[in-house]
Amino acid sequence: MKKKIARLLPGRVKQTIKTRLDRVNVAIIRFFALNGFLASVYYAFFSRQFQREHRAVLLGRLQYWASLAEIGESCVLLRRNIHRLEKGLIMRPRRERFAEAYIGETVTCYVKSMNSTRLCPEERKWATDVLRQYFSVVGSSPTIDRARRQFESVGQTLAPVERAPELIQERPYVPYPQADAPVSPVSYEQLQLLYRRRRSVRWYLPKPVDLDLIRQAVNAASLA
Repeated sequence: MKKKIARLLPGRVKQTIKTRLDRVNVAIIRFFALNGFLASVYYAFFSRQFQREHRAVLLGRLQYWASLAEIGESCVLLRRNIHRLEKGLIMRPRRERFAEAYIGETVTCYVKSMNSTRLCPEERKWATDVLRQYFSVVGSSPTIDRARRQFESVGQTLAPVERAPELIQERPYVPYPQADAPVSPVSYEQLQLLYRRRRSVRWYLPKPVDLDLIRQAVNAASLA
């Protein structure tokens, strides 16, 4: 019915109505944008936009808590906190004591992950190497010392890298100084050419992609 009425109205009248509705909408949004609570009320009762995003966030939180209950090939909490430890390790000047707020939960999660038979061997080694370096350089406090004792006791009983002997001889999975970074043979002109070739592809050829190429792409993306 609304569409039929809209078709019957002259173009000028429709434009006038649209302009006035837009003004009302702006006034409403201006009010609900005053603070976070009002913004939540607006999207709860006046707009259905971002419903998928809101639901996706809630589902993501559920998956996060589920990942803590059962360790799979990767552990979200362990991976996040090991990254945080890496940032603290490369900080210059580095504080004598850092990560006290989360080192306890990190080691507790590490213990649980080490008891999992499904955890990826590389993630196992990475977490072990970073924690080992952290406790070798961090100062002392009751919280840190308690976590250090828990970590050392796990190292004596579980020997996590024994399940991945092919990783033992590799360099430790820890942050390295910029001076040790590999020299890049790529020139600025070559990099600029690569950027200029970038396009959003909309059409694809009906040809399968070689699995080795997919692996190479995934390995390259994992370094981003």
